Amino acid sequence: MKTMIKNTFVGIAALLFISSCMEDDLMQVLPVDEDNLIVNDNSYDLNLRLSQKQDTIGILTAHSRGRIARDFTLVLTEEIASPVVNGETLMASSLDLKNSLIAATYNLQGEPYLGAVDLMTLSGDKLKLTSQLIIQNGDVNAAYFDNSKLYFVGAAEGSDSTSFVGSADVVKNSIQTENMLFRRLGGHTATGLIQKDNFVYVTTGNNESTGGGLHVLNETDLSTSSYFPLRDARWVDIADENVFVQQAMPGNLWVKQLKNNFSSNEISFDGLNTPHAKSTFEISGDLIFVAAGYSGVQIINLKSGTIVGEVPLPSGPTSDDKVCNAVSVDGDLIFISNGEHIAVATFDKKDPINPNPEILGTLDLGNHQSVNHIRYRSNRLLIAGGLGGIKVIRVYR
Repeated sequence: MKTMIKNTFVGIAALLFISSCMEDDLMQVLPVDEDNLIVNDNSYDLNLRLSQKQDTIGILTAHSRGRIARDFTLVLTEEIASPVVNGETLMASSLDLKNSLIAATYNLQGEPYLGAVDLMTLSGDKLKLTSQLIIQNGDVNAAYFDNSKLYFVGAAEGSDSTSFVGSADVVKNSIQTENMLFRRLGGHTATGLIQKDNFVYVTTGNNESTGGGLHVLNETDLSTSSYFPLRDARWVDIADENVFVQQAMPGNLWVKQLKNNFSSNEISFDGLNTPHAKSTFEISGDLIFVAAGYSGVQIINLKSGTIVGEVPLPSGPTSDDKVCNAVSVDGDLIFISNGEHIAVATFDKKDPINPNPEILGTLDLGNHQSVNHIRYRSNRLLIAGGLGGIKVIRVYR
């Protein structure tokens, strides 16, 4: 069933450290009304985009591009075509995976703003699309699912500050229209988010003068609890009662204790000199794996704050389409998005002082579509492949 939504709009509280004129601009509600939001929970309609596969994917070894690694097997099990909205094919931009539920986000490069969120369930080897939210005047860059609540961020039509955050209840894997909230945030576009305890942490890009940085929001109404102006904030995560924010231009990791409003540290690293590019990181044990653009993956020890390893880009000419923009880690495997390609590496997870990463090779996906985000959990690799949609790969070792 498709439902047109009438939203509950929430005014925005004054942000810390920004001028009153910017606060006035941020008071504008998100320009989303019943004509711009569509929820589709028609399972038959949604799953027309799903294709079942059983295609073995080779791994071209790092030492010889023509040689295929035999240590483990990768099988492409499903493909989900990107949604087509108003005649435009959207680009798969980000993934969140919680147990058996997957949230995939979509946006549109350039004008106009247009985006969506898909919810999917994964049971054994069976994938099923269950619900979809379409925003007809807003890109969606990332989503986070927690229990029965879906949070999502992106950019929508506006003037100086086009970032937004939204939330919706999820019941029986279906996005609900009631109690849906939207709120404007400072910055050009919202880039990442995570929920912890009673707060939602959102990063927005661009510079501090336009409200870019880390926004800490109350989860009940998305009102602002605190705001930290940060340059070119691109991703956020939380571990060991610390919040980590990835910054670019140049590369930097901003670290703040959750229970201390005044103390913060910074860890600098090479890379991330490409403007308006996507970049993420993941935390595994005492290590943080940072997608660092032309510098590949930088591995940082969280306790010492030092770089203890790196996975460089594959050899060959570089370009804006061949940079490290996402990384995902589970067990002793690292999957790395290098623009058009995905590399796989291993490391010593028992030694956070010297993890000794080693490149195994590059996945032979047989196309040259962009890879915007990846998630690797429980022997499954999920790929947000831009116009190529979503791919699900089973990893057998």
